[in-house]
Amino acid sequence: MWVDDDQWGKFDFKTKACYSYNSHRFTQVKKMLPIIIGALVGGVGGYFFYRYVGCKSGACMITGNPYLSTLYGMLLGGLVGNILK
Repeated sequence: MWVDDDQWGKFDFKTKACYSYNSHRFTQVKKMLPIIIGALVGGVGGYFFYRYVGCKSGACMITGNPYLSTLYGMLLGGLVGNILK
């Protein structure tokens, strides 16, 4: 099945940019990329904090639960990614 150029847009080889209808969506994702990467790294860090440092008795609110520790790490990582943007 052949696709028309109008559906995919045009590629300019001088500026190395793709002019298409969906290019605005890609620029939004590109702007949010540091936040997404920060959230992923923070989530992994939050889980490792639970695994190796966390509260073993289960009495601690955040570090006693792996899900809350991971979510809290994702929140902090996303905030740091937003600051570094």
